Amino acid sequence: MAPSVTGFEYACFISWARKSGPNVRRVAETFRDALGDALHAWGIHQTVFLDFRDLEAGDAWEPQIAEKLCRSCTMVAFCGPDYYRSEFCSREWNSMEVLGCRRLGKEHGLILPVKVAPYRATPAQISRTQWLCDISKEIQAPPANLRNTKWFRQMVEQAHERITQAHGRLGPSETSRCGGHKLSRPGWRFKEVWKFPVL
Repeated sequence: MAPSVTGFEYACFISWARKSGPNVRRVAETFRDALGDALHAWGIHQTVFLDFRDLEAGDAWEPQIAEKLCRSCTMVAFCGPDYYRSEFCSREWNSMEVLGCRRLGKEHGLILPVKVAPYRATPAQISRTQWLCDISKEIQAPPANLRNTKWFRQMVEQAHERITQAHGRLGPSETSRCGGHKLSRPGWRFKEVWKFPVL
């Protein structure tokens, strides 16, 4: 892979909860491929990282995830009840917030949340972030050919626009320090969201 001007390995890190189910998994995987194609067409040659397939068996799981997150320009989070209840997803979110603040300041905009299910107990840390889009209705029964649907194309286009903007704002990369990067502590009290039912 040709190195980019910022030195980051990944244009985007996709954060999702494995318990979210097969629909979210399929949308996330197709989104990864479609977004990668769109970014490549605009001259951004980093790949998009999605953890269920891109780590080899036997890899040290947490350090690998932490390093790949650090080497990513942005993060797209597929948010729903299972995401909010996941300590690991909370740590990924908080880690990217820390990295974004360090790289671009408090209003960094490096996290792009996608709502995949309505929920009354969305953590404040997520609620205060501008949603990329809401696909909570469409994802209930995604069609066989996702790339041909209007809502999916719009999601890819919106992500492409936001990632391109972030890519242009990032200066010299700090990825030389990513080898020792560790995931942050959980960003929200994830256990509390069990008190609320899915809407």
